[in-house]
Amino acid sequence: MKSTPGTARRYLVLVAMLLIQAVSYANDAAIMKVFLNEEEKGDVFLVVTSAGDVLVSPGDLKELGFREAPAGQIEQGRYVSLVSLAPAVRFSVEEGTSSLHIIADPGLLKKTRIDFAYREAKNVSRSGDNAGFLNYGFYYSGSGTDASSFNVPLELGVNVDGVLGFSSFSYARTRTEETSVRLLSNITADSPEHNRRLVLGDFFAVSGPLGSGGLFGGVSVSKNFSTTPYLIRFPGLDVSGLVQTPSEARIYINDALVRSERLSPGEFELLNLSTAAGAGHMTLVLRDAAGHEQTQVTPFHISAKLLKPGLQDYSYNFGFRRAGLGQESFRYQAPAFLAGHRLGVSKSFTAGVGTEADHHLINIAPTATFLLPWASQVDATLAFSSEQGNPGLGGLVNYFHVGRKFAAGFSAQKLSRNYSNLALRDLPDKPRLQMTASVSLHHPQAGAVSLAFSQTETHQGQESKTATAYYSRALSKDIFFYVSLYRSAVDQTTHGVFAGLSLNLGQRRNGTAGYQVQDDAGVSTLALQQSPPSGMGSGYRLYANRRQADPENPEGGGSFQYKGSRGIYSAGYQHGASQDNYLLGLAGGVAAIDHSLYFTRPITDSFALVSVGELQDVGVYHSNQLVGKTDKRGKILLPNLVSYYDNKVSIDDSDIPINYTVPQIERYVVLPYRGGGIVKFDATKLRSFEGRMFFVTNGQKQSADYAGLEIRIGDKVIETVVGKGGEFYLENLPVGRLPSRVFSKGQECSFDLTIPDSNEAMVDLGEVTCETP
Repeated sequence: MKSTPGTARRYLVLVAMLLIQAVSYANDAAIMKVFLNEEEKGDVFLVVTSAGDVLVSPGDLKELGFREAPAGQIEQGRYVSLVSLAPAVRFSVEEGTSSLHIIADPGLLKKTRIDFAYREAKNVSRSGDNAGFLNYGFYYSGSGTDASSFNVPLELGVNVDGVLGFSSFSYARTRTEETSVRLLSNITADSPEHNRRLVLGDFFAVSGPLGSGGLFGGVSVSKNFSTTPYLIRFPGLDVSGLVQTPSEARIYINDALVRSERLSPGEFELLNLSTAAGAGHMTLVLRDAAGHEQTQVTPFHISAKLLKPGLQDYSYNFGFRRAGLGQESFRYQAPAFLAGHRLGVSKSFTAGVGTEADHHLINIAPTATFLLPWASQVDATLAFSSEQGNPGLGGLVNYFHVGRKFAAGFSAQKLSRNYSNLALRDLPDKPRLQMTASVSLHHPQAGAVSLAFSQTETHQGQESKTATAYYSRALSKDIFFYVSLYRSAVDQTTHGVFAGLSLNLGQRRNGTAGYQVQDDAGVSTLALQQSPPSGMGSGYRLYANRRQADPENPEGGGSFQYKGSRGIYSAGYQHGASQDNYLLGLAGGVAAIDHSLYFTRPITDSFALVSVGELQDVGVYHSNQLVGKTDKRGKILLPNLVSYYDNKVSIDDSDIPINYTVPQIERYVVLPYRGGGIVKFDATKLRSFEGRMFFVTNGQKQSADYAGLEIRIGDKVIETVVGKGGEFYLENLPVGRLPSRVFSKGQECSFDLTIPDSNEAMVDLGEVTCETP
């Protein structure tokens, strides 16, 4: 290429600049292995000057682990001088290993933050198909005196786009009466992104510790933390510190190792080491790179009543008080307003206020919850009321102390004569003073003992006192002894004692034996029971009583329950001194989803339709518990999933025929409140297709050797190559006519490849021809 004089001059200038740079840095520029506070960080390009300084770019310093690029002296326009960072940063160069060792103040390094809170499973799918359900029950009870009753409860719900419409009913009939009544009806809409629930219709509401609660019909807006079940609402156990070198952290909660983590040099913050409410101590053992250990012991008290700083909990409710529930369908009284709002102010203090009002009454009650040292918590409420111009005052203080072996509590509530809320005003005699006190001790060998006392006084002079004592001890791994005593003084004084043994018999079975004395009347009891499983299976309970006053007429009975795939069936018998009672029950549900109806057990929350292709008798599990097997359509309904949680649904791959493939056998699904979803496990039958492909040109047939073959299935295109002699091989194609294209060396034509419906593992398609234009 011919160059111009200008181009030559520019070239010479460029070469000169490169030579100058090479002379300047030929002995200084290097790629070295860098160690930061003894932790290897990899290879980095840097410059070692003749004066013994080391120059590193600000970006590389951040990559190495500095929190921010240190504000040192800038050399060469783009390098930070490590010498200028002294004394916070020291360094040394080892020429033999071509490595740079930097020792920095840990405060300059990036903070390590590890959150130990439970995390939602990674492969969660959020589902929510339009669905509905009907729960029903049939319960019969009769006795030897021919007195019988029949009860039919019903629940109906429809969930569309996450909004639930619900209503419940009850029908009852006795020998003398027959009733049919509506119970609760509402529309519920949850907003998971805001942890908020809106209810229109019937709802239950409370205002606060010194307020009231009840059933209302109207509108309710409240915080609903269940929509994000893994959100930690209250302050957990956190610990922070710093390490000079790479270190291992071992965390013990109450002397039990719960976690081991590797920490990089610098500050660290370990969050939510424990989120279980209660008191204890945390031990942090740090072992540095040289093997030196340091131990930090931190006592803690986690209270579920506190809110994290900045977190709010609230409930605002307006409606008409519901009356006659179970007897009348539409009886509502005067309107009322109830509200409660709490705010986490700090890790140890939460403030709030509750209020309620109607056209005669207003009540306002500020509240406070705070922690004290030594694992103690105090709740305090001061309430002001005014009913038809009469002011009232109320106060409540609760104190709790929780320790590993000792716990104590005290509560005192005092109300003035005119203090009122929506519930108290209906009482003919209002309480004046209520006090409770309790203490409990626990020793691993000696057992646990607890004492409690309560006292209530009314403004008209009525007084009641109750004292109880309880002791329990494990005699062995499966045998527990317990005894309780009580004394109660209301209108008259009563006292009693109960002692017993509890035996764990395994397989969900346990037995009890006890003796009770109440006011000098003794009763001995024996019981044996087996709890039903969470899935299908049976359970029972048998018991017998013998009264000291009538030893010739023992009492007893039993009950049996079977949980099947389509219902829960129960029966019971009670033999008493005066009559015998008989009980029969059936409870079931019907789910409407995917344009079909499915009969199942009662649906108490969310439910899912599981589809495993069209494979029958495939075992389906919920949280590793067998629920049942798929029907002839390859489907089964899971009736007892938990809304908003990541429910684990899996299938038994040993039930999959050998000529089928399933990409995954386990899924996690999140469903809306009392809603349904479809969980699909794609089961594909392994079928192969072979044949011979030919071009047809002017009536002449020629094998399409090594031609390209494309088959379109919906939006997907399968590509393959035809072999010698026109032979081709394909797998797992759907039945029908599939648009296809074959092309080779200028030849191209389109055709429909016909896939027959066949149960054969290998299908011979024979000769396939494509006529070129």
